[in-house]
Amino acid sequence: MGRGTTNADFVEDFCRRVKAAREMAGYADRDAFAKLMGIEKDTYFRYESRTPLPHRYIPRFLELTGADAQILFTGKRELHRKTG
Repeated sequence: MGRGTTNADFVEDFCRRVKAAREMAGYADRDAFAKLMGIEKDTYFRYESRTPLPHRYIPRFLELTGADAQILFTGKRELHRKTG
């Protein structure tokens, strides 16, 4: 969390990014996506609305959606210049 960001703000933003990543990947049907993730549909609904997606599901989520982990977690994409 960045300076000035509350835990509640982080959770809300993270859940919003999870939903957006699913939709941008072309998975319009949340229940069908939950099944692909191996998660009960009601549980997955919580991950898009009020509870952060647990770490154990992140690799599969990224695989299915093609989302960028840095953007998923921070909402930002920072470019790092290679040195050397």
